[in-house]
Amino acid sequence: MLLFWLSAVSPVPQEAQPNWRALGQSKDGTSFFVDDSTIISKSDGVAEVWTRRDNLPGSKYAREKILISFNCHERTSKYIAAISYLASGSIGNDRYKPEKRYLPVIPNSIDWVTMEHVCKLMKPTPDAAPAL
Repeated sequence: MLLFWLSAVSPVPQEAQPNWRALGQSKDGTSFFVDDSTIISKSDGVAEVWTRRDNLPGSKYAREKILISFNCHERTSKYIAAISYLASGSIGNDRYKPEKRYLPVIPNSIDWVTMEHVCKLMKPTPDAAPAL
């Protein structure tokens, strides 16, 4: 019975989460991922997607998930929400206050790589589809 309880409350290992696609790793060892299944296309070339950053050197958090909105036409972005996880898997901090405005994405940054990837995969949502 204890084994069942432990398996029910233990976080799912990252390796067992197949939707996360690796995008790269920084010089400091931070790994960057995107979840293609969370891409939502909005109007006017805007897309939202959940990203993940692992192995955050110098941080008390082990992992962070960030919801980013990209304007694919203007090559700008803003962060919508962020959730930081402790090594145990529990939430250490969450922020759900979106940035007020879009800012240019820095070329050759991980956000640039993410934006390029997401904008190529953008798919319209039913409410964004043209009326017949």
